[in-house]
Amino acid sequence: MTKAANNGDDSALLFLGKRYMEGKDVQQNVKKGFDMLMKAAEKGNIVAMDALGSCYATGNGVDRNFNKAREWFERAKKRGYQPAQSNLMKLKDLVDEKAESASKLQSNTNAKK
Repeated sequence: MTKAANNGDDSALLFLGKRYMEGKDVQQNVKKGFDMLMKAAEKGNIVAMDALGSCYATGNGVDRNFNKAREWFERAKKRGYQPAQSNLMKLKDLVDEKAESASKLQSNTNAKK
């Protein structure tokens, strides 16, 4: 599998990338896992695109970035990966929840002035 990943096989990159992210059967290396997922996604692997969306949405292996999460989920969705649609809806809920929390915090701060 490692040889295939080194040769740029997107399925092998996806498989090993997930393993490194999780530390499953290998020593966990989130950065290496993320980089492998990125390479697989750039080669057109829709599952890797969705996985990158999740990484950006949660901040796993990379700084949390909802815009980049949305971009990767959209790419996977446009190529027909059905779970990406569900992940887009979850992301929207998460963004809405964060905005609501920030609004409440701002209201509380203003009320104390």
